[in-house]
Order: sequence, then structure tokens, then C-alpha cells
Amino acid sequence: MVIRLWVFTLLLAAMASVAQAQSTITTSGMPRAAIDFHSARKIVILKLSHEAYADSITNVCRDFRLNRRQAVDLLRRARPLTATEFDHSADWAPCTVFGAAKVDGANVDWEISASGVAKAWRSSHPNETYYFNCEDECQVAVGGFRR
Repeated sequence: MVIRLWVFTLLLAAMASVAQAQSTITTSGMPRAAIDFHSARKIVILKLSHEAYADSITNVCRDFRLNRRQAVDLLRRARPLTATEFDHSADWAPCTVFGAAKVDGANVDWEISASGVAKAWRSSHPNETYYFNCEDECQVAVGGFRR
């Protein structure tokens, strides 16, 4: 009886793991961002700041500026990345715009790198980071990027 209960528990855990993995991938095979900027009805930027990660590059970072409209536009247009894609192929530049927003009522913190890569997380779940990438056409449409 104990073995059957143990096997049943393992089976339930495996099914939950598969269901969770399936819920993070769309039918096109792209990751589904738990923070859905693209279809959010309302995004309100609460805070926006610019930062260089080192004093020696402050002059370089002066050329990267996004206003509130551009930040929202980038977050809506950028495509979701998996953590693996972010780790292996995303270039994080040392010049960053960061801020906070309300996305359909949820508090979200975010960072946007001068390379067009973004990170976002719910304020209530800071350990759950979601990744996005705004490349080529996205950067042209948003503006604020040096070409």
C-alpha cells in the first residue's frame, strides 16, 4: 500500500511538472511570458531612471535614453525569451533604463539594456524573472537606440 501511494505521488508530481512546462510555452514553441506586456490593456510607467554600471562608461551611456512612451513601446514589442536563450544569446549592455510599472493592475519592475534586451519581474515575486528581446525592427520602431 505504501509503495502504491508513493508511486501515485510521483505520478502526480510528474504530471504537475509537465503541465507547468506546457503552460510556459506557446503553440508556436515560443516561451509565454507570465508578464504579458503585449496584450496588456494598460501599462502605466510609475518610475523611469537611467544608469551606467560604471563611472568610466557614463559618457557612453549618455546616448542611450528612453522616455516613458518608448519604454512601454519596447516592452509591448519585444519578444519573450527563455532563461536559456537569455543566458546564451542575449547581450546585456552596461547602459540601462530601469523602472516600475503597473501592468493591468500588477506592480512590475523592469530593466532595459541599451542592446534592447529587457528583464521584468512582479514586485510580489522578485525571484521570477522574465526576459524579452527587442531587435532590429523593434529598435527602429521604438527609437532611442544609437544606430
